[in-house]
Amino acid sequence: MQKRSSLVVLPVLRLLALGLLIALWILPLYFYHRLPDQVPVHFNLGGDADRWGNRTMLWLLPILGTLIYGVLGWLSTRPEQLNYLQKITPENAARQYAQGIWVLQMVRFLALTVFVFVMVNTLRIALGHPPFLQGNGWGLAVLLAFLGFNCYALYRMGKKEV
Repeated sequence: MQKRSSLVVLPVLRLLALGLLIALWILPLYFYHRLPDQVPVHFNLGGDADRWGNRTMLWLLPILGTLIYGVLGWLSTRPEQLNYLQKITPENAARQYAQGIWVLQMVRFLALTVFVFVMVNTLRIALGHPPFLQGNGWGLAVLLAFLGFNCYALYRMGKKEV
């Protein structure tokens, strides 16, 4: 049986992910005509822009975000197709499938959050404003957060029913 918190969290994650995807398209649409020809297209782990490219490269993030949103959303409707750490049995199937869906929804939300953050930073730098968290290692912090989430998700999925 699913926990009550899962019943609330998944729709909220889905709604937040959709809002992030919409923001990911609206931001470049709104600012595109104000941007210079060259914009930051890559950031190092310190959060500093280390490569510049044509402003049309901005559309890569919304396109990738849409693909991630669609593919992970589609996969979350087919949890029986995923790989699991434990053998799926009639006794653990519902719990394993619910956790698989939770992981997919969380990864989708986190990926879109990072994409929106990168888009905002890109636009700020391109328009001559200071970036958020420049030089403070936010890229490394994001990487460690993703790794930490993956470790937690693997632990949670491998844990036996209590």
